[in-house]
Amino acid sequence: MARFSFGRVLGLACLVVYAWALHEVYLEVISPKFAYNGQVYQEPNLVYYAISVLLLSLAWLTGPYRLRSGSDFVLWVFFYLVVASVALVPHFAQGVDASTALLLSSVACVSYVVICRVAATWSPDLFPNWTGLSPRVFVWLLMAASLLSLVYLGLSGNLSFSVASLFETRETRFEYRDVVSEGSGLLGYLVRFQGYVLGPALLAFAFQRNNWVGVALAVIGQVAIYSLTAYKIVFLSVPVIIILLVLFRRGRGVSFAVVGFAMTVILVVGTSVDRILDQPIVSEIFINRLLVIPGFLTGVHVWLFTDAPKYLWSDSVLSSFVSAPYPTSSAFLVGHALTGGMETTANANIYASGFANAGWVGIVVELLVFALLLFAVKACTQRVDRAAVYSTLLLPAVALANSGIFAAFLTNGFAYALILLLLAPRSRSDPQNEQGGPRVSTS
Repeated sequence: MARFSFGRVLGLACLVVYAWALHEVYLEVISPKFAYNGQVYQEPNLVYYAISVLLLSLAWLTGPYRLRSGSDFVLWVFFYLVVASVALVPHFAQGVDASTALLLSSVACVSYVVICRVAATWSPDLFPNWTGLSPRVFVWLLMAASLLSLVYLGLSGNLSFSVASLFETRETRFEYRDVVSEGSGLLGYLVRFQGYVLGPALLAFAFQRNNWVGVALAVIGQVAIYSLTAYKIVFLSVPVIIILLVLFRRGRGVSFAVVGFAMTVILVVGTSVDRILDQPIVSEIFINRLLVIPGFLTGVHVWLFTDAPKYLWSDSVLSSFVSAPYPTSSAFLVGHALTGGMETTANANIYASGFANAGWVGIVVELLVFALLLFAVKACTQRVDRAAVYSTLLLPAVALANSGIFAAFLTNGFAYALILLLLAPRSRSDPQNEQGGPRVSTS
């Protein structure tokens, strides 16, 4: 049982405020502005919503309170961007009825508790004598790989540094989608590798060694990827990673309560600013994309596929073995159901993807693979500097908000991140203990 310290009480209080604020921002800002995407408000069943908040609070208590491993970091991100969204949003976003919304809340919260308990029992040390590459060699390897990817983008004619407005990116995304569909597919993988893993890893490891050439190259790479794809998260990863590095420098860290407080403040302040300006600035960039849409699309997937044929992963890992029941992928099918057009993709998370592929059983399957992924993360990051681990895993973890587990691993960066972190320099002992103690340097 968790001890009820001031931090835990504060965290629970923030979670209740967070649940209230998420409802308010959807009612007052998101639904009026994005109803054309199917994001229509429905009055929640207050009793069921209160039960869901209670379940979410219990799940919060059983999760990791302080960061002790890379898997803990992934679980923190997964809680707010997936579990909390799935547990709360379907109650007030039109898609499923109140009882189904409560069922989704229960599945999300219970599964999070089980995964956290299982992950907490794992202490893998699969490579006890492996010290990784030397810090200098590793940073230069990252720099060389980044430079090669930028050279490829330049030679292929896809290198650009004209940063478009953060709010006018739809045309850029469609253009990038066309370029990828007309090419060999290498560009899509390279963009994910550079923008989601290689750039953040270079930024983190170079920053820690005061290698400002490496830092500059990492920032240039992130700007180039954003200019090509309009992936806001790639552009915004630079300041977020720098904040992570500063927070964990000299052993300083944060608790889950502090994260909950920060998330609640951002949500409340962002909602207030958007209402005052009558523009969905914070709502579009952060709240809607990362905190609302995962839960909204999960409800839509359940509504759409409850009585419809399931994909059985025929549009992903089993495409060579299973015939697809539809002429397009689940992302485009759901997008068509919401908007009536075929150009909108509705990529969703583990719960939505699992249900579209095999119903409730599919959710269990994807959660089991997620648990195995957490084991791999913990095994590959033993004795690696924690701040660098969190920075490298940041965007793959965020991608869990809008991708099934197989896409998250194979396409959205986890596989690349695990390979890089396996090569990363290691200290002789755990670089950061449970309380955020001092690191042991290899240099």
